[in-house]
Amino acid sequence: MEETLNLKDVRIFDYIEDEEGKKKAVLNKKETAIAQAKQEMIKQGFVDWVWSEPSRREELTKLYNEKFNSIRPREYDGSHIVFNGMNPEIDLREHQRNAVAHILYGGNTLLAHAVGAGKTFEMVAASQESKRLGLCNKSLFVVPNHLTEQWAAEYLQLYPAANILVATKKDFETKNRKKFCGRIATGDYDGAATRCCK
Repeated sequence: MEETLNLKDVRIFDYIEDEEGKKKAVLNKKETAIAQAKQEMIKQGFVDWVWSEPSRREELTKLYNEKFNSIRPREYDGSHIVFNGMNPEIDLREHQRNAVAHILYGGNTLLAHAVGAGKTFEMVAASQESKRLGLCNKSLFVVPNHLTEQWAAEYLQLYPAANILVATKKDFETKNRKKFCGRIATGDYDGAATRCCK
């Protein structure tokens, strides 16, 4: 009964002595199956009892909703953001503007859109706005090796006047890494992209 009340599985063991006289626990599968079936009956009986009384059901539902079901994730609206310096030929879609607002106002943000949904533009626009608003000095992007050039092209497509630093294969040679990191730290860049792998 105690295991059931503490939401633990019931297991029945038999104790036998080994050759050295020490007691050893061996799972009794038949008795365990019987005990677990009884445990399920007790659990189901409790559930049936809890929800059988209408006033108790209403009280428990209200209590649950107040404690656990009352928080709604914030929705971010980026329609008011003016993207200074952005290419006037490009209009961010609504979900992209909202994602930028989420990054600016929400702190940690996971951009979990499908491939091709515009995550790079979201990150670039949020980076530029963060710098413009004084939320950061420069943003560092960690980009897969095969996408660094594409990332740079998209950054400059969205913000043609941006000053960005992009790691090349040569920058990641052992002798050049410290120099490249120094350039990131001391340069007046809007953003910097480093490779995630050698």
